[in-house]
Amino acid sequence: MRVLSGILILALGCSSAFAQRGPEDVVRDFYTARVASTSTGAPSGRELAEFSAHLGPELVCLLGAALRYDEKFAQAYPDDKPPFVEGDLYSSSFTAPTRFSLGKLQQKAGSASIPVHFYLDDTDKPDTTGWQDLVHLKIVRKHWAIADIEYQAGTSNKGTLFTSLREKLENAEPAAGWSVRELDSCTMDKVPAKGKTKAKAKTTGKTKAKAVAKPAAKAASKPTASKKKAH
Repeated sequence: MRVLSGILILALGCSSAFAQRGPEDVVRDFYTARVASTSTGAPSGRELAEFSAHLGPELVCLLGAALRYDEKFAQAYPDDKPPFVEGDLYSSSFTAPTRFSLGKLQQKAGSASIPVHFYLDDTDKPDTTGWQDLVHLKIVRKHWAIADIEYQAGTSNKGTLFTSLREKLENAEPAAGWSVRELDSCTMDKVPAKGKTKAKAKTTGKTKAKAVAKPAAKAASKPTASKKKAH
């Protein structure tokens, strides 16, 4: 958790420097860094610190969780391959692309989507077909960040980056020393909702208590009235 906290702090520190970047700038900067990287699977701590300047906090949290799970899995099962150690996570292809181009930006208030066309070139033959995925962004602390990546090519990766990471981690092997509770901090938007629910429950309890108290008071007053009639 210390590694993740340090990554988030670094990302917030970088946010002011990137505050004026538009959605296209964020996507271009992210995939430029991704293509330059030679790693596969979950990013290393150093790579995640670099990528976090372009990603939303939920994705940073899940990628950090994937990194921690791979480390625990490798310790528990040294002869087996961890689930997030291979393949490209940021496009539909198992093999990371060698170049990319951006499509037309679709932007609404506080959110945006950009199609990205990827290519996998051979050393002696450029890729002329490639494939396309869709990158979704949102505004986080006054700057644009990648919220999710939608796999559209239907090849190796399917669904979205966020859902695929979360589903794999929710069903991960617990014998590796992994607890699904580590994902609680990856859905920070749910915390306030729980607090409101508890507050409502307390209010409802008080209302019921008052409702019970009133009939009790009326019941106590009835014997007094009957005694007056007897006199």
